[in-house]
Amino acid sequence: MTDTVMTGTGGFQITPFGGLMSRFEEARKAVEAVAPHPGIKIYPLLHSSPPDGSRPRVREAFVEFAPGSRYPVPDRHDDSPEILVVVDGLMDDKNGTHPPGTLIYGPRGSSHHPGTSGGCIVYAFFPDR
Repeated sequence: MTDTVMTGTGGFQITPFGGLMSRFEEARKAVEAVAPHPGIKIYPLLHSSPPDGSRPRVREAFVEFAPGSRYPVPDRHDDSPEILVVVDGLMDDKNGTHPPGTLIYGPRGSSHHPGTSGGCIVYAFFPDR
C-alpha cells in the first residue's frame, strides 16, 4: 500500500481518506468476497475471535454495492455499533444520501436499509465484535 504509512513503536497504520480506495482494491484481489444479498459483496479484513469459542464475526470489511442494490431486509446491529465511511459513490438509507467521506455511526441496536442507485463502496467497522 503506497499511501499507508507504518509509524511509531505501536505499529499504527495511517491511511489518508484518499488511500481507502487503494486498500479496497487490494482487498478485492486478496480476499474472497461474501455475497449476503444480490449485488452486495463483503470483503472481510478482520474477524473476531470470541473467547467463548462461538463463530467468528466480521469486525472490519469493505462492502461493495452494485448499482441499484440494497439490503432487502433491515441491516440490524444488535451485537455491536457500526461505523461506516463512504469511500466511493453515493450510499443511501433512511437517513439520506451519503457522499464519499461521510462517516456514519449506528449505535448498538440500530438498523437501516443501506443501498445505492449508482453503486458505492463503504468501509465498515464493528468495534464490539
